[in-house]
Amino acid sequence: MMFNRFFFNRGLWSQAFRQSAWLSVLYLVGLLMLPWILITEDKQYEMNFRSLDNIWKLDDLFYMGTQIQPFCMMIFPAFIAIFLTRYMQNKKSADLFHSLPFRREQLLSIHILAGILLNLIPIAITMLVLAIIKNKLMYLEYTSIQIWQWGLSVFAISLFIFAFTLFVGICIGQSILQMIVTGILLLLPAVIIMFFQQHFIAYLYGYMQESSMVTNYDYSSPLIRIGALSGEALSQREGWIYTFLAVGFIILSYIFYKLRPSEAASQAIVFRYFNPVFRIGVMFCAAMTLGTYWRIAYLFGSNILTITTYIVGGIIGFIISEMLIRKTWYIFDGIMIKRMLSYGIIVGLIIYLPITNATGYEKRVPELASVQSVYIGDDIQRQLFDQNYKSGKYELKKGRLSSDPNYIQSIISLQAKIVEEQPEFDYRNTEIVNQIIQIAYQLNNGKLMYRSYTVPYQMYASDLQKITSTAEYKTVYYKLDDLQKYHNKIRITNEDVNKRSKLVTNSIKIKELKQLIFQEHLAIQNPLRRPLIGSGATFIIYFSIDPEGLNTEERNYYLDPSYAPIATWLKDNGYWDTVVTQPKDIESIVITKESADKNKRYQALGDRFNQQINNAQLATIQNPQVIKELLDHSQQEISFQNTDYMLKLKFKDKSIAYRVLSSSEVNPEIYKVLPE
Repeated sequence: MMFNRFFFNRGLWSQAFRQSAWLSVLYLVGLLMLPWILITEDKQYEMNFRSLDNIWKLDDLFYMGTQIQPFCMMIFPAFIAIFLTRYMQNKKSADLFHSLPFRREQLLSIHILAGILLNLIPIAITMLVLAIIKNKLMYLEYTSIQIWQWGLSVFAISLFIFAFTLFVGICIGQSILQMIVTGILLLLPAVIIMFFQQHFIAYLYGYMQESSMVTNYDYSSPLIRIGALSGEALSQREGWIYTFLAVGFIILSYIFYKLRPSEAASQAIVFRYFNPVFRIGVMFCAAMTLGTYWRIAYLFGSNILTITTYIVGGIIGFIISEMLIRKTWYIFDGIMIKRMLSYGIIVGLIIYLPITNATGYEKRVPELASVQSVYIGDDIQRQLFDQNYKSGKYELKKGRLSSDPNYIQSIISLQAKIVEEQPEFDYRNTEIVNQIIQIAYQLNNGKLMYRSYTVPYQMYASDLQKITSTAEYKTVYYKLDDLQKYHNKIRITNEDVNKRSKLVTNSIKIKELKQLIFQEHLAIQNPLRRPLIGSGATFIIYFSIDPEGLNTEERNYYLDPSYAPIATWLKDNGYWDTVVTQPKDIESIVITKESADKNKRYQALGDRFNQQINNAQLATIQNPQVIKELLDHSQQEISFQNTDYMLKLKFKDKSIAYRVLSSSEVNPEIYKVLPE
């Protein structure tokens, strides 16, 4: 009798396992996919006659599990907790269990221990299978330590998901709602950050959009972190965090389960003091969802309409939360309006306060003495950060930050001027050339301070010229540091016809060409406004972004036809006639005026040309001398602001290419043949 009164009542254990053991079996099947994938991969290598000297030493076992492991870790521990707490969500079963001669902590302990075992057993069996097949694989190698690391990581995550879902089930009175709320709460940190990111982009001057990516904020959400395990295994620190959180939620489960009234079964929210938090949370998410969608979908909509969408979203969120709490459609009464207004004010303050001037974010400009090094450019992710090919995380390349005091002061002065004037810009106005300016300060305290501005280029042309003409800027802008370290082959491609290319493999020629490319890019006066007029070429190199060299990043360096040293080198080595378009290659050039409809200029050049030939006069040029003039004064389309004519190049080998011609490049010879 005493045995049955304590924590090992066989009837309760049997009931707990009948409820959820089948989920544990499915969890085991899902986890056993890992050894099956290992065996299959090993057999595949054997069939391909891979050399035994080329054994793949795995960094971790998560990499081979692709998305199957994360899916199992998200789903099955949560469902085990949901099925173990089902007795709480039905009034009859809740009354039955709570009428038994057991204290509540005894009931909960049995279900928690059963849940832990149902999560642990599949993991332990999978670890055993991994250990058995470890020495039987011929082409894949992993260690016993990696098996333990995998097992402990999976258990820490499974325990956290189970404990969190269990706690939510104690606070929620419906199993379906428990499942939905658990998923929402596990995603909520990343969702809230995403909402505020979009909010700050719209209303906080200077906020940098890419800062969310370069700081890898997605890992704030447990579900997103679990989904990224195949790229980056769980660290020891993360494992301890999830374990401590799981223990914390188990302790909270004991506390709240003791306070949970039996009659709360089937209610949306069990504890009344959670109702305000629930209402505010649903109102906030609904307001931010609708407001963010409206702002992105209607980029140039009025502020009044945008604010209205936030208000409408908040009202919809309040109505949904009220219906769930009251469990009825009939929620419209006298107290509803007062309650909605009071909660609306709170939600409004949460949305508005972070973008007020009280934070000082917009006006903040660092002092020279507080800055250790600096970056400035127009693409901070591409120029300052490298992305880890496995985890997808961005890693700072500190060598691309300049510590030159004069360079730092020039950037600080530019930022101070922009912050003071806060110029407005309009993406719809194609007559104004807008310039993206992104800044990253490495402060003395070790933190990075980001800012991003889009300004009219002409307003700050002189200030930008002082910065962009320096070697520090060009080295980062063109990644010349990577070019200096590169020693493999270089492909030179014709810009008009990509199939016309040459491959440079000789180490001496590669060294010579690298040096010329380096010198050419340092000689550029203004990288932001570099006109590449005439027939050019592209130098393509492929950098390895992983130790094995299996993944590469393409890097292009463009030839300026006016830079004589490279032109001479290409001619001396017999590449010039292939990689640079010659008049003798052209059968004819067809010219038409650019479309007057500026909205069409966002379309591809070839599509615009084909549309325009039905609406404008054409001029077909076959004179070799005029063809040469057109080749020397036209260019590839990079920006459409100053293009007046479109050219269709018809090659003798039947290839087709398109270029643009600016009126500023029209000389008397070209003027004579232009269409009216």
